Formats: sequence, C-alpha cells, structure tokens
Amino acid sequence: MEKICILGCGAGGPIMSAILTSKGFKVNLADSPQFAESVKPLQEKGGVEIVGDAFSGFFRLNMITTNMAEALKGADTVIVMARAQGQVPLIEGALPYLENGQVVVVYTPFFTCLRVFDKVRKRGLRDLVLGEVQILPFSANRIRPTTCFLRNTKSELLTAAMPAKDTDRLLDRLKEFPHPPNYVRAAHVLETTLSDIMPPLVVPLPLMNVILMEWKVSVEYVYGLTRPVGNVVDTLDSERIAVGKALGLQLESIGQSMSKWYSRYGAKGDTSFEVFDSLWTHKWEFPPSTMQEDIERGEIAESMPYFLVPLSHLGRVLGVPTPTTDAIIQLAQVVAGVDYRREGLALEQIGIAGLTKEQMVRYLNTGEK
Repeated sequence: MEKICILGCGAGGPIMSAILTSKGFKVNLADSPQFAESVKPLQEKGGVEIVGDAFSGFFRLNMITTNMAEALKGADTVIVMARAQGQVPLIEGALPYLENGQVVVVYTPFFTCLRVFDKVRKRGLRDLVLGEVQILPFSANRIRPTTCFLRNTKSELLTAAMPAKDTDRLLDRLKEFPHPPNYVRAAHVLETTLSDIMPPLVVPLPLMNVILMEWKVSVEYVYGLTRPVGNVVDTLDSERIAVGKALGLQLESIGQSMSKWYSRYGAKGDTSFEVFDSLWTHKWEFPPSTMQEDIERGEIAESMPYFLVPLSHLGRVLGVPTPTTDAIIQLAQVVAGVDYRREGLALEQIGIAGLTKEQMVRYLNTGEK
C-alpha cells in the first residue's frame, strides 16, 4: 500500500486525505507547528468528515500531526495543498526529511517549484521528482473544524515537473490517484502556474465590489460578477494568456477552463460572466468578509503578491504589455495600503531573472541555466 503525506490542513489537504484514504492509500496529514490549534480538532477526531452530493462520510486517517519527521517517514508521495503564503514554508520545513525517489507535488502553484528548486538541489535531492498541478482537483470549503464541504470535481488538470524532463515520472505516480481529474502533460512549470485562472477572477471581484464588502455582503459570483465586472476579469485574464503566448504556450481562458472542468455541472459560455451564470454548483455565496480581511488573509493577500505582480514582471521581460494588470495592482495598493510591487515576488526569487525567453525554456526543461 502506497503511503502518502499531505501537507496543509486548510480545506484541500483534509479533503484530498479523505479521497485517497477511501481508495486504500495510507495517508498522513500534517501542517506546520504554528497551526497546531487548527490541527488539534482533526487530531482529536482522528480524521475528517466530508459532506457533499458526490462524496461524503467520515474518513479516519493514518496520522494527523505537526511533526514533519514523523509525517514524512516512509512516504512515497508528498502532496502540498496550501495557500501561496504557506507553500514554500511547508516545503522548507519538510526539506530535511525528504529523500531521493520521492515525488513532491504542489497543487495550485504560485511559481512554487521554481522558488524551491535550487534549495532541493542543494540538499542533494537530484532523484526527487518535484512537480505541480495547475489547481486543486475540486471546489471545496472547510465549514467546521473537522468538516469540509466538497462542491464538485474538475475533469482534467495540467501537470509538469521541474525540470520538465521528469514529467513522465510525475504523471506515472499521479495515474495511481483517483480520477477525475485526468492529469495531462503541461510544457513546463510556468505553464502550470500561468494556467491558474483564479487570480484574474478573485482579485477584481472584491476590488470592484469594495463597498459591498465593507457592508459584509457576500459578493463572490452571486452578486459580484456582473457583466461590467466580468469585462474587467476577462481583460485581466487576456493579459495572462498573452504572457503565456510569448512563451509559446496556448493558455485557456477562464471561460474555456470552467466550461471544460464543469460541463457536467452546467458550465457553458465564452466569458467569465456567462460561465458562472450557468454553473449551478457555484450559485452560492462565500461567507461575508470585509476588504481588510481579504487583504490580510484572503484572495488579495494570496494573488496580488504571488501572481499578478510576477505576471507583470514577466510581461515586461517578454515585451508583453499588461496595462490592466498594472492598473489592478495600483488600485489594490491604494485600497489596501500595501506596496505589492515591493512585497510581491521578483523574478530573482523565481530563479529566472536575467534570462532570455530561450534561456528560460532551457532551464524549465533541463534544470540547467
């Protein structure tokens, strides 16, 4: 029986733990010691409760802990499911206990493999497969300390290793996981990161609905994504696609991805407004939050510094204009009072500063600059 360690106890980690446990995998769920209070209810219960139409029940896990050494011992696969802010710290915390031959895969990456690649190499782990999957395989929320709501699952997700020459080994491991989703090859890890459609969606929504957020009215999808707001979302998304095109990538739009992932749930349309208007599983509201809460720990805290700022940097290097991205960054800085340009990821942190397009692609494919 394959042993899997999942890092991250938000919503994604517990749900993935339950799904894999239900298929016979031996699963350890772990998080950093700083989140011990959040982990404690799961430890006391011994597992996680999942509610949802397609998958539900209580699933007892092999181990739930904040001790990285214990969680990782003997693991064949390590899965990282955390917010952008937590992904690199989790991998760094696990690094002393990782071994050659393991597969480490990050779901919903924010340039994550590129940010840790040199650290993994310096640790001497040249036979460790380091990879990414473009986004979580499901839409979900943690609704109580030990209970998660699984809304739906995606049909197909892009996958790549760093370097890309290891992608076959990554796909071989993921083929053992439950389907859907089907895991398909991406060109390299910049395609997996840039294929994340959520930042162009979840940043404009609160910024364009800031008054409603301050009144603590739920704005996501139900109220917030009107046609005019959708125009902002789609224009921002088109710049993400243009940056990808400059790298030789054919990235899908929000409408294309959502229609593909969720067609069985009614999703259809070309624009963000059309696809969310037709998607019945997303006819719901997020719990009300203020703009300040979103700035401190929500979508803006994640997507501004870890996606839109480096996207702007990439556009500048590749000669791709990103006026809407730059305008959204400026607006967010004014609203939040945060210098995202200074705090956001620089290309140096991603490991591709000073590289030409051709040099970037070589590095992504071979791991050598």
